[in-house]
Amino acid sequence: RIARIVKPVYPPLALQARIGGIVVLRVLVSEQGAPIQVEVTREGRAGLTDAAVRAVKQWTFTPAAKNGVAVRTWLTVPIPFEP
Repeated sequence: RIARIVKPVYPPLALQARIGGIVVLRVLVSEQGAPIQVEVTREGRAGLTDAAVRAVKQWTFTPAAKNGVAVRTWLTVPIPFEP
């Protein structure tokens, strides 16, 4: 689960051109709830992908647990951009 979200900064040129879309990221969350690896599974145009990755790297998560012990896990995170 996501514990703290940092909203992405909409790239000014993309906003001005009214470019939107959904960037989909795959995030490896550590046992402490930090994003330790971010992979792009669906890119956006005009800088949206970079903005999404920068934002998600600042998020914190509630780590997954297996048998009561925190474990690393992958999450898929869609980041919508609507001008």
